[in-house]
Amino acid sequence: MDRVWKVFGSFALVICCFACSQDHQLDMSWQDELLVVSHGQVTKFSAQSTEAAKLRQWFSEHRSGWEPYIATAAEGDLQIKTAIFTLNIRGEVAVLNYQYNAGQEQLRKTINPADFAFLRP
Repeated sequence: MDRVWKVFGSFALVICCFACSQDHQLDMSWQDELLVVSHGQVTKFSAQSTEAAKLRQWFSEHRSGWEPYIATAAEGDLQIKTAIFTLNIRGEVAVLNYQYNAGQEQLRKTINPADFAFLRP
């Protein structure tokens, strides 16, 4: 009977994780510059830069698997900003705040921090 509860609990946990998961609705055609802050160092990239193109590609490849995040996110050790979104990265967690036609949203996702090495000084 104990094994049945473990299997049931695991199944319920998986269902809950998938039920809470959602896609981000970030507009990928932003035209303002990227402001990147890493350990106090500020770097700017144009919307047409290679770095902006790589970031758009990352967002495209990681559209799904985000979770709603209600808490106030602390600044990460890497922060990426435009006029319509802020992406805070701290360790293996990314918190995305963005505006879209239905309002504003804050989402969280577990990520590989090495994916953002191209933005670090």
